[in-house]
Amino acid sequence: LWNAARFVLERLKGYVPPAEQPPLMPIDGWILAKLARTAEQAKKELEDYEIGVARQILDGFFWSDFCGDYLELVKERIYQPERYGEKASGSGQYALYHSFLGIIKLYAIYVPHITEYLYQHYYRMREGKSSLHQHCWYFTRQLNPELLEFGTQLQDCIRDIRKYKSVRGLALKSELDSWEIHSDERIIRYFKISEQDMKACCHIRHLLYR
Repeated sequence: LWNAARFVLERLKGYVPPAEQPPLMPIDGWILAKLARTAEQAKKELEDYEIGVARQILDGFFWSDFCGDYLELVKERIYQPERYGEKASGSGQYALYHSFLGIIKLYAIYVPHITEYLYQHYYRMREGKSSLHQHCWYFTRQLNPELLEFGTQLQDCIRDIRKYKSVRGLALKSELDSWEIHSDERIIRYFKISEQDMKACCHIRHLLYR
Protein backbone atom coordinates (compact mmCIF):
# COMPACT_ATOMS: atom_id res chain seq x y z
CA LEU A 1 0.00 0.00 0.00
CA TRP A 2 2.83 2.38 0.87
CA ASN A 3 4.69 1.76 -2.42
CA ALA A 4 1.52 2.24 -4.44
CA ALA A 5 0.82 5.45 -2.51
CA ARG A 6 4.27 6.82 -3.33
CA PHE A 7 3.65 6.30 -7.03
CA VAL A 8 0.07 7.59 -7.04
CA LEU A 9 0.57 10.68 -4.90
CA GLU A 10 3.71 11.67 -6.81
CA ARG A 11 1.64 11.61 -10.01
CA LEU A 12 -1.07 13.71 -8.32
CA LYS A 13 1.14 16.53 -7.05
CA GLY A 14 -0.68 19.82 -7.55
CA TYR A 15 -3.81 18.08 -8.83
CA VAL A 16 -7.09 19.76 -7.95
CA PRO A 17 -10.03 17.37 -8.45
CA PRO A 18 -12.91 18.96 -10.37
CA ALA A 19 -16.32 19.24 -8.74
CA GLU A 20 -17.90 17.32 -11.61
CA GLN A 21 -16.62 14.12 -13.15
CA PRO A 22 -15.02 14.82 -16.55
CA PRO A 23 -15.50 12.53 -19.57
CA LEU A 24 -13.43 9.45 -18.80
CA MET A 25 -11.32 7.17 -20.96
CA PRO A 26 -12.70 3.59 -20.94
CA ILE A 27 -9.79 2.26 -18.85
CA ASP A 28 -10.39 4.96 -16.23
CA GLY A 29 -14.13 4.31 -16.19
CA TRP A 30 -13.44 0.59 -15.80
CA ILE A 31 -11.22 0.95 -12.70
CA LEU A 32 -13.84 3.11 -10.97
CA ALA A 33 -16.61 0.69 -11.90
CA LYS A 34 -14.50 -2.22 -10.64
CA LEU A 35 -13.85 -0.33 -7.40
CA ALA A 36 -17.61 0.11 -6.92
CA ARG A 37 -18.19 -3.59 -7.65
CA THR A 38 -15.44 -4.56 -5.20
CA ALA A 39 -16.94 -2.39 -2.45
CA GLU A 40 -20.35 -3.92 -3.11
CA GLN A 41 -18.97 -7.47 -2.85
CA ALA A 42 -16.87 -6.74 0.25
CA LYS A 43 -19.81 -5.03 1.98
CA LYS A 44 -21.97 -8.12 1.43
CA GLU A 45 -19.31 -10.36 3.00
CA LEU A 46 -18.86 -8.05 5.98
CA GLU A 47 -22.60 -8.03 6.58
CA ASP A 48 -22.35 -11.84 6.79
CA TYR A 49 -19.41 -11.49 9.24
CA GLU A 50 -17.00 -12.92 6.65
CA ILE A 51 -14.19 -10.50 7.47
CA GLY A 52 -11.45 -12.65 5.96
CA VAL A 53 -13.35 -13.19 2.70
CA ALA A 54 -13.98 -9.44 2.39
CA ARG A 55 -10.24 -8.82 2.85
CA GLN A 56 -9.46 -11.34 0.08
CA ILE A 57 -11.81 -9.47 -2.26
CA LEU A 58 -10.08 -6.15 -1.48
CA ASP A 59 -6.63 -7.69 -1.90
CA GLY A 60 -7.61 -9.15 -5.27
CA PHE A 61 -8.74 -5.77 -6.51
CA PHE A 62 -5.75 -3.90 -5.14
CA TRP A 63 -2.99 -6.26 -6.25
CA SER A 64 -4.36 -7.55 -9.56
CA ASP A 65 -6.71 -4.90 -10.95
CA PHE A 66 -5.19 -1.71 -9.58
CA CYS A 67 -1.46 -2.38 -9.18
CA GLY A 68 -0.99 -5.20 -11.67
CA ASP A 69 -2.96 -3.78 -14.58
CA TYR A 70 -4.39 -0.28 -14.11
CA LEU A 71 -1.21 1.47 -12.98
CA GLU A 72 0.72 -0.16 -15.80
CA LEU A 73 -1.87 0.97 -18.34
CA VAL A 74 -2.23 4.56 -17.16
CA LYS A 75 1.29 5.54 -16.17
CA GLU A 76 2.52 6.68 -19.61
CA ARG A 77 -0.59 8.82 -20.06
CA ILE A 78 0.04 10.47 -16.69
CA TYR A 79 3.76 10.88 -17.35
CA GLN A 80 3.32 12.48 -20.80
CA PRO A 81 0.28 14.80 -21.00
CA GLU A 82 1.89 16.59 -23.94
CA ARG A 83 1.77 13.35 -25.95
CA TYR A 84 -1.65 12.07 -24.90
CA GLY A 85 -3.46 15.39 -24.49
CA GLU A 86 -4.71 17.21 -21.43
CA LYS A 87 -8.17 15.62 -21.50
CA ALA A 88 -6.80 12.07 -21.58
CA SER A 89 -4.26 12.84 -18.85
CA GLY A 90 -6.92 14.60 -16.79
CA SER A 91 -9.14 11.54 -17.07
CA GLY A 92 -6.28 9.41 -15.74
CA GLN A 93 -5.61 11.77 -12.84
CA TYR A 94 -9.28 11.86 -11.89
CA ALA A 95 -9.50 8.06 -11.85
CA LEU A 96 -6.17 7.73 -10.03
CA TYR A 97 -7.29 10.22 -7.37
CA HIS A 98 -10.68 8.62 -6.73
CA SER A 99 -9.65 4.98 -7.07
CA PHE A 100 -6.82 5.34 -4.56
CA LEU A 101 -9.04 7.30 -2.18
CA GLY A 102 -11.53 4.46 -2.49
CA ILE A 103 -8.81 1.90 -1.79
CA ILE A 104 -7.71 3.52 1.45
CA LYS A 105 -11.37 3.83 2.51
CA LEU A 106 -11.83 0.10 1.94
CA TYR A 107 -8.63 -0.85 3.74
CA ALA A 108 -9.20 1.51 6.69
CA ILE A 109 -10.89 -1.17 8.80
CA TYR A 110 -7.90 -3.49 8.32
CA VAL A 111 -4.92 -1.12 8.43
CA PRO A 112 -6.29 2.02 10.12
CA HIS A 113 -2.99 3.76 10.86
CA ILE A 114 -1.33 3.81 7.43
CA THR A 115 -4.61 4.63 5.67
CA GLU A 116 -5.24 7.52 8.05
CA TYR A 117 -1.68 8.75 7.55
CA LEU A 118 -2.11 8.75 3.76
CA TYR A 119 -5.42 10.56 4.07
CA GLN A 120 -3.94 13.25 6.33
CA HIS A 121 -0.87 13.59 4.11
CA TYR A 122 -2.74 14.17 0.85
CA TYR A 123 -6.52 13.90 0.84
CA ARG A 124 -7.66 15.81 3.92
CA MET A 125 -7.14 19.28 2.46
CA ARG A 126 -8.99 18.23 -0.70
CA GLU A 127 -11.82 16.20 0.84
CA GLY A 128 -12.62 18.40 3.81
CA LYS A 129 -13.34 15.79 6.48
CA SER A 130 -10.85 15.71 9.33
CA SER A 131 -10.41 11.93 9.29
CA LEU A 132 -10.62 9.12 6.76
CA HIS A 133 -12.75 7.22 9.28
CA GLN A 134 -15.53 9.80 8.89
CA HIS A 135 -16.02 8.67 5.29
CA CYS A 136 -18.58 6.07 4.24
CA TRP A 137 -18.15 3.23 1.78
CA TYR A 138 -20.23 4.98 -0.80
CA PHE A 139 -19.19 5.25 -4.42
CA THR A 140 -21.37 7.26 -6.75
CA ARG A 141 -19.88 5.69 -9.87
CA GLN A 142 -22.59 3.62 -11.59
CA LEU A 143 -21.71 0.03 -12.36
CA ASN A 144 -21.46 0.00 -16.15
CA PRO A 145 -21.75 -3.64 -17.30
CA GLU A 146 -20.06 -2.91 -20.63
CA LEU A 147 -17.07 -1.24 -18.98
CA LEU A 148 -16.74 -4.16 -16.56
CA GLU A 149 -16.89 -6.59 -19.49
CA PHE A 150 -14.31 -4.50 -21.37
CA GLY A 151 -12.05 -4.54 -18.32
CA THR A 152 -12.26 -8.34 -18.05
CA GLN A 153 -11.35 -8.74 -21.72
CA LEU A 154 -8.60 -6.12 -21.40
CA GLN A 155 -7.03 -8.01 -18.48
CA ASP A 156 -7.29 -11.31 -20.35
CA CYS A 157 -5.54 -9.68 -23.32
CA ILE A 158 -2.73 -8.34 -21.13
CA ARG A 159 -2.25 -11.75 -19.52
CA ASP A 160 -2.15 -13.45 -22.94
CA ILE A 161 0.51 -11.03 -24.17
CA ARG A 162 2.63 -11.50 -21.04
CA LYS A 163 2.30 -15.30 -21.34
CA TYR A 164 3.22 -15.18 -25.06
CA LYS A 165 6.41 -13.31 -24.25
CA SER A 166 7.22 -15.46 -21.23
CA VAL A 167 7.01 -18.84 -23.00
CA ARG A 168 9.27 -17.49 -25.76
CA GLY A 169 11.84 -16.16 -23.32
CA LEU A 170 11.15 -12.54 -24.25
CA ALA A 171 11.42 -9.67 -21.80
CA LEU A 172 8.09 -8.00 -20.98
CA LYS A 173 9.43 -4.81 -22.56
CA SER A 174 10.26 -6.60 -25.82
CA GLU A 175 8.28 -4.98 -28.63
CA LEU A 176 5.86 -7.06 -30.68
CA ASP A 177 4.93 -5.99 -34.18
CA SER A 178 1.21 -6.73 -33.79
CA TRP A 179 -1.48 -8.40 -31.69
CA GLU A 180 -5.00 -9.47 -32.60
CA ILE A 181 -7.93 -8.68 -30.32
CA HIS A 182 -11.07 -10.78 -30.78
CA SER A 183 -14.32 -9.32 -29.48
CA ASP A 184 -17.63 -7.86 -30.58
CA GLU A 185 -18.15 -4.30 -31.75
CA ARG A 186 -19.49 -3.10 -28.38
CA ILE A 187 -16.19 -3.91 -26.68
CA ILE A 188 -13.87 -3.25 -29.62
CA ARG A 189 -14.86 0.43 -29.58
CA TYR A 190 -13.43 0.68 -26.06
CA PHE A 191 -10.23 -1.05 -27.14
CA LYS A 192 -9.83 1.39 -30.03
CA ILE A 193 -10.17 4.41 -27.75
CA SER A 194 -7.63 2.79 -25.40
CA GLU A 195 -5.07 1.87 -28.11
CA GLN A 196 -2.32 4.21 -26.95
CA ASP A 197 -2.49 2.88 -23.40
CA MET A 198 -2.44 -0.73 -24.61
CA LYS A 199 0.50 -0.18 -26.94
CA ALA A 200 2.53 1.59 -24.27
CA CYS A 201 1.74 -0.96 -21.56
CA CYS A 202 2.29 -4.09 -23.67
CA HIS A 203 4.96 -2.73 -26.06
CA ILE A 204 3.10 -3.45 -29.29
CA ARG A 205 3.31 -1.49 -32.53
CA HIS A 206 -0.06 -2.41 -34.04
CA LEU A 207 -3.36 -3.72 -32.67
CA LEU A 208 -5.63 -5.63 -35.03
CA TYR A 209 -9.31 -6.28 -34.40
CA ARG A 210 -11.35 -9.31 -35.37
